[in-house]
Amino acid sequence: MNLLKARYAIKTDLPQINRLIELAVMNWPMAHRVKRRATPVLQYDETDLEFLKVHVATIKGEIVGVAA
Repeated sequence: MNLLKARYAIKTDLPQINRLIELAVMNWPMAHRVKRRATPVLQYDETDLEFLKVHVATIKGEIVGVAA
């Protein structure tokens, strides 16, 4: 059974998307202070959804991947 689904992101997905980005950045092999400073710059907001095609991958409704 295929549990992985893909769809366009919507505004209410932003907190989950940004949390996923934060988790990924915090696993980068570099100084913690650099990761903390880089995270907000890499996260998305509502304006990004207007100008980018943002897709999310979900499993059982939970966002497990994002591509823009």
